[in-house]
Amino acid sequence: MKLRAACLLWLSCVSCAATQAREPAAHAPHARELFDTGVALAQSGDLTRAEQYLASAHRDRRGDRASLVALLAVCIRASRLRSALAYAEPYLKEHPRDVRLLQLSAALRFALGELGRAREQLERVLLVDPARSEAHYLLARVHAALLGTVSSRPLVHEHRRKLREHFARYLTLSPDGAHAEEARSELLSSAAGPSARRRVAVH
Repeated sequence: MKLRAACLLWLSCVSCAATQAREPAAHAPHARELFDTGVALAQSGDLTRAEQYLASAHRDRRGDRASLVALLAVCIRASRLRSALAYAEPYLKEHPRDVRLLQLSAALRFALGELGRAREQLERVLLVDPARSEAHYLLARVHAALLGTVSSRPLVHEHRRKLREHFARYLTLSPDGAHAEEARSELLSSAAGPSARRRVAVH
């Protein structure tokens, strides 16, 4: 699934050391062992048990970021997106400006069909960091999906406008990015006329 792969890619950007733990806190002497066991199980493909061990490590380490990242990676690999959200939400309540995890949460919500919440979270990401090209791309995808849920002409026009705006912004920020060809194609197909097509082509 393309979006699942994208989630894993974004997750890898959250921490380039997702499978490495920080030293466990003194009050949680078994946290490191739980974490290492969970990582080993994930590497062997036993994702169910890996989640159990990593969830325990995450609790023992009082919800730190490193254990959360590893736990989310396992959940996404196992296509347990709802569980991934359940683990991420408490952390995001305490760290609402962690734009990488917030963007990942939005991608998960998009995959689960929660378009309104995905849109809200992506808009929050872009308020903190307007130059996050992947957030613009995903927000364009959200507006494209929302087009299929509305019938009034003003709402259709608004979603189309936002779709074009965020695809264009993505191309400005990442003209050679992984989604550049798709963004150009979408903009060309929604362009109003020949002059608009020429403008898109120069990106």
